[in-house]
Amino acid sequence: MSDHRDPPLFRPSLTTGAPSPEPPAGVTDPRVFAPEISQGAAEVPPRMEDAQPPPGAPQPPRSRAGRVLAIGLSGLLLVWLVDWLWALSAQIPVLGAVGWAAFAVFVLGAGGLAWREWRALQLLDGAEALRRRIAAAATAEAATHLLAPLGRDLLSRGVAAPRLLEGWNRAIPGARTAPEVVRAFEAGPLSAADARAEAAVRRAAVTAGGFVALSGNPVADMIGFALRTIMLMREVMVIYGLRPGRVAELRLLRRLLVEGAVVGAADLAGDAVASAAGQVTGMVAGSAAQGALAAYRVARIGTLVMAGCRPVPFSPGKAPTVARILARGGAPPK
Repeated sequence: MSDHRDPPLFRPSLTTGAPSPEPPAGVTDPRVFAPEISQGAAEVPPRMEDAQPPPGAPQPPRSRAGRVLAIGLSGLLLVWLVDWLWALSAQIPVLGAVGWAAFAVFVLGAGGLAWREWRALQLLDGAEALRRRIAAAATAEAATHLLAPLGRDLLSRGVAAPRLLEGWNRAIPGARTAPEVVRAFEAGPLSAADARAEAAVRRAAVTAGGFVALSGNPVADMIGFALRTIMLMREVMVIYGLRPGRVAELRLLRRLLVEGAVVGAADLAGDAVASAAGQVTGMVAGSAAQGALAAYRVARIGTLVMAGCRPVPFSPGKAPTVARILARGGAPPK
């Protein structure tokens, strides 16, 4: 067998068998391209902290071409409309006056709608920011400072009774940590809002479940499911002090869009049950299963909406469950 050897350029001093001299300090090892010279020595990979990644190119900024294009087109349309109204006023003053009046009404309506959407989005962002700040509160004083305005808001809107806020105020001096203040607030003013939200979720679940069970039409099931969840979301938002708005609702709906498809998939499961158990019995079982699944899904969506709209994060073990919501009954306390 022939002994295969690498080119001498990569194996210096191997032919003599003499050990290679160590390079002086500060001088790069000339054997850097010949790690196999050290016979029998295991190659040690470089440590991660020693490896320096090459400087990468700067990340390009996120593309805003769509937003810029929409703004540009809106500006061009506005300029064209103003120019057209100006020319119309010069030719036919009466029609020009009517056009300017309609344009003013449109601008006022669009401005009011934009303000409403912006305000709703700001309230939703404020609730999310308040949850983060309460979760990060380090002292009881900090938690009390964050929760006091929320308690006054619940009282002013009639969600919480004065006795609940007074009970929380009496419990504050005995609370030594921020979690104790939060738990006292959940047991006091916020308990009334939670009870109202859970009652709204329960009503929506029962309504959606009954509708899906009696409908038997997949398209009607999907439409009814979607409308009921949107109504539930708006009701829960109002309970927790938020304002319904299209942009704010879309932000919450991003996690709920998949839920509506489950009801449509339940129709296929119901058909399979019908084929297996007989036509009459299977249709009844399929409708009941679809209704039960729709009620469960609406209740599950309700818990997600409560967590998304609630300005205070749920304490461990306090988050509502579908079984607890559907099992409870009666009017919410005040």
